[in-house]
This record gives sequence, structure tokens and C-alpha cells, in this order.
Amino acid sequence: TFNTGRMDQGRNLFVAIEDSPEDAGAVFFIKSGGQTSDLAGTWHIVGGGDEGFGYGTINIGADGTVTGGSFTDSDSPPTTFESGNLIVDENGMITGSITSITDSTQETGHIIYGFMSQDRTDVFLLIGPSEQEFIAIIGIKGGGSFSTANLAGTWYCYGSAGEGSMYGPVTINNSGTITPSATMTTPEGPVTVTGNFTLSGSGIMGGTVTGDGDTSTVGGKMDQGKTRSYNLFTDAGGNGDNGDDGDGDDGGGGGGCFINTAVER
Repeated sequence: TFNTGRMDQGRNLFVAIEDSPEDAGAVFFIKSGGQTSDLAGTWHIVGGGDEGFGYGTINIGADGTVTGGSFTDSDSPPTTFESGNLIVDENGMITGSITSITDSTQETGHIIYGFMSQDRTDVFLLIGPSEQEFIAIIGIKGGGSFSTANLAGTWYCYGSAGEGSMYGPVTINNSGTITPSATMTTPEGPVTVTGNFTLSGSGIMGGTVTGDGDTSTVGGKMDQGKTRSYNLFTDAGGNGDNGDDGDGDDGGGGGGCFINTAVER
């Protein structure tokens, strides 16, 4: 069962929170589509697993060849993407593998489960050496022209916090400020959140948010349709590590998805 959820304006993506906040995670439902050539470009990725969250980019050619990129998470040295090849079938399902180097160690991760969104701007991947050891990756394709004013509106945030989930509406003005504040549901109870976001001309999100006495730095990417973004929240301790309390010593934080005012059904 699901406590709450939201569909994006383009009707390509639905995000829901499963069960109670203490035990839940964000569950993504997408309409899939596309073909291998739609992978061409730079993808901005956020993801992780039990060990932590991270962020980065991956560059892919029109034939599905991985040509570069990097990924940084909370518990490991930066990872460089060296090579690989991905294929998108007629149903939008992604298969293939990516070879990376972390601290001089080469590893090949296989796409255990992956899909491209029907509008060809999002990818959702489970990647790892085996079905028992993998991380979840969400990517938004680079491109588009943006301004801070594109942040204006009510967004619905779904993501990780502590051992469970966080969710709630966030209203942002055209200067990027949360106005007046937002109330997020978390495993520890309601948390009041304030802050300010930035948005570069290429759609890269930044800024800071404060909740429950902790201030986190925001990093992420808005999609070209300006209806959703995927973000990493990092405190002073380092990269988000799957939502530890974030006291500055262990790199607390987490990942999140903002879905702009959804279509009313």
C-alpha cells in the first residue's frame, strides 16, 4: 500500500511512498520508451544503496557506448566511468554493462534492471556486479535552457530520511526561496524546512535547505520539461549517506525527487 504519491505534469512518472514512513522508500513508476540512440548525451545521475548516496555524470554515445563520466559517493573514492555499452529495446528496457575504476580498481557493473522514460529524458537503473549487490541510479539527460524563475511553484518532494522516507509539498518563489516554509513528514515526525535554491542556465540545482537544526547543500538537475528534478542533500560532513542523522561527522544526507505541481486526475 502507498501513503501518498504524485504524477508529473507530463504523465510519464509517478512517485509514491510505500507503507509507513519508518519502513518506506520512494517507489518510482514510469511509462517506458525510447531507443538506443536516445541515450546520446550527458546524463546527470543521483543514486546509491545501503552504503550511501552519490552524484555524478555519465557520457554516452548514440550507439550506446559509454565514453566517460564520474561518480562520487559518501564512502568511497571518486569513480571514473571508463567504458561500457548500453542498449534500449523497443519497450524502453535498458541492458548492458559499464566498466569503472575506483581507487585503481577496475570493476564491471551489469544493468540488472533498467528503463528509459517515454519522454526520453530519464533513466532508472539497478547496476552492480550481481543481483545481490547493486545500487539504484536515477539519471536526467542534460540540455535545455533554464532560469531561477523556473523554480517557482509548488513541488512535491519524495526521498530518503533516516531509516525511512520523507515527503511533503514545497512552495518556492521565483527567486528560489522556500516560501514561507515547508513541512516534511519524516520517520521522526513533522520537520519544518526553510532554504533557498539556485538553478543555473543549464538546469543544475544548488542552494541550501535547513530542517531540524541541520543545514544541507543541494545538488541536482532539473529535466528539460521543467517538471521534475533529482537532488542530493549533503551536510557539512560529506556526501549524503542514506540519511544518517547528519551531525557533521558522518556525512548525513540523502537523495530526493521533486515533482512539480502534478496533473489532477
